[in-house]
Amino acid sequence: MTTELILTKVCSKCRQEKRTECFSKMSKSNDGLQPKCRECDAAYYLLNRERVSKRVAANYANNKERYSKVGAAYYAANAQEKREYARQRQAKIKSNPEAYSKRLKLQLSSIIRFQKLHPDQVKAQRAARYAIRTGKLVRPNCCSVCNVECKPHAHHDSYDHDQRLNVRWLCAKCHSAHHRKYPDRV
Repeated sequence: MTTELILTKVCSKCRQEKRTECFSKMSKSNDGLQPKCRECDAAYYLLNRERVSKRVAANYANNKERYSKVGAAYYAANAQEKREYARQRQAKIKSNPEAYSKRLKLQLSSIIRFQKLHPDQVKAQRAARYAIRTGKLVRPNCCSVCNVECKPHAHHDSYDHDQRLNVRWLCAKCHSAHHRKYPDRV
């Protein structure tokens, strides 16, 4: 005869004894769980959403360099596993026709929403693609910033009509870094 051990804990907010599954993890605490249950934590967040989001944003702004180092280290350590997980997830979605059509509809609605919000950018991208296809613009084989050999993206500093073919050629890494540095430009 085996007896199942059910672990419980008292919530610091509602003072009810609940199963340990009702508490989120917290590595700093002695038992490895948060003092408040998930229900109380969610209720607190709903009541104080604006204040919590401001505090989180301020914390990120003050520790941006540390967070980027931690994120880069995590990505470097887990890049292969993340790619494999994404591959498996994509294969699973493609094998289910209903999920795949739902994914395609979401992507299409996202593209349409972007096109409505940023018509100048869309026109500039289309003009650059057409110029590359017709030979008016020639795509180099390397990034203009880091000189890595790749198929670089055409980055527009301005989306004005007369500046649509004035582009800088950036690799995907440099292009995303540029947009992270200047987030006000889409």
